Amino acid sequence: MSSQLAAVTAFELGSVERYTGTVHVARILRAADDTVRAYEVCFEAGARTVWHAHTGEQFLVTLSGRCVVQCVDASAHLLGPGDCFRVAAGIRHWHGALPGGAAAQLALNAHGPTEWGRPVSDTEFSVAVRSLA
Repeated sequence: MSSQLAAVTAFELGSVERYTGTVHVARILRAADDTVRAYEVCFEAGARTVWHAHTGEQFLVTLSGRCVVQCVDASAHLLGPGDCFRVAAGIRHWHGALPGGAAAQLALNAHGPTEWGRPVSDTEFSVAVRSLA
């Protein structure tokens, strides 16, 4: 049995259908059977994903800066470098950088597609950020 890392994909600008603000994404790992994917996601200050859910679990690890993550009907969480957050399969959530600075995350996704939803409104974002204080 042999294992190999997938070739690192160059950073690409995140699409407006999936992100608010400027976000750069690079796929850094894809299992041969496509059961696990890993991405480095770099958020400019205040940038964030839209609401979305994954078929499998997702683990978010903050690499730099300060990130916020919020699951539907739950409080927002602040993540600093090295902090990890688990999102259960099928749970709608969003994540991104705080308004004060850029941030980067490692997103580890278990098998299956992502269901992309609507943007996180500026009001939702502001309320989540204020709740972290």
